[in-house]
Amino acid sequence: MRIGVMTHATDLSIDPARLAVEAEQRGFSSLFLTEHTHIPVRPFIRWWGGQPMPEEYKRLHDPIVALAVAAAVTTRIRLGTGVLVLAQREPLATAKQLASLDRLSGGRLVLGVGYGWEADELADHGIAWDQRRPALRESLAAVRTLWHDDESSHSGDRISFGPCWSYPKPVQTPPPVLVGATGTDRTLLDIVRHADGWMPIEGTEPIHQRWRRLCQLATDHGRNPDELSLHVYGSSGDPTALDAHRAAGAAEVVIAVAGTLDDVRRQLDHHARAVTS
Repeated sequence: MRIGVMTHATDLSIDPARLAVEAEQRGFSSLFLTEHTHIPVRPFIRWWGGQPMPEEYKRLHDPIVALAVAAAVTTRIRLGTGVLVLAQREPLATAKQLASLDRLSGGRLVLGVGYGWEADELADHGIAWDQRRPALRESLAAVRTLWHDDESSHSGDRISFGPCWSYPKPVQTPPPVLVGATGTDRTLLDIVRHADGWMPIEGTEPIHQRWRRLCQLATDHGRNPDELSLHVYGSSGDPTALDAHRAAGAAEVVIAVAGTLDDVRRQLDHHARAVTS
């Protein structure tokens, strides 16, 4: 089981390039960065437990740009979006940005995507709450067409283009796609049909039970469960939790780190023992 790290990269936190170097030096497998294009102003945004939304959500760097900076100073660590709200992005430009990142990094992109959970943010991008799932599915189809076809085209409910040339293509054919969302049957079926793995957040649901359900749904719908992988996101790094994820068959656990350079170095040193265990 691989051990990666994730953070909310902001203008007040550790620089993502510095974090990537520190994580790679300690043997971590991946660096994942979070996305929100913006946070609409509201009197109160409820968070888990009814608390106000954490301040860092207002200040996030663009993850593709931040990962490109990280790619330039590393050679091995995988570069992941955790998660990209893909339907909020213009597909032609985004497909090229992601393909360029994969190619310039030597094939290190992991595309984590989600439906989006902030209704006002989605609405500002023209996406109604009840359309966020089909919007993601269509955006994924459009991006994959641009990654794969020499002359790409797409005609759908929200996206239309082509025929066109879109280069460069990714080094990976294609980069892996993980869905980061709560493991309802609707989500798990989307993973079976459209993705390569599931990226749930530790502590928010019975992950191991839902992973078994995902594997069963894959079998029921004619897909080999071995083609899918489990990546547990936002982990505390607690050894007991890591052992449980390993026993459940997780391919990777992504541990959350935060703070200044000195803060993050201490956290990475603490968790690095899990990399070699």
